[in-house]
Amino acid sequence: MVILKGVLLGTVMFAVFSIVYLWANGMISSKGAVTAEVFRGVVTHNPLYWTAAGLMLALGCVIMLMWPVRVP
Repeated sequence: MVILKGVLLGTVMFAVFSIVYLWANGMISSKGAVTAEVFRGVVTHNPLYWTAAGLMLALGCVIMLMWPVRVP
């Protein structure tokens, strides 16, 4: 159960990271739309982006394992 919660936490952290990353690079327009070219060029073909995904999942698991209070 701890691993499942850690993966869920890592997924949420990665989603927030993705939005901030795209916003910081000016890829999200004022209307909130993201074109297909953005995903093809910045997201899918960027190995550092996928490395960050793996690290966020691992970090989420580590945080859940080190949490001082048991989360039901």
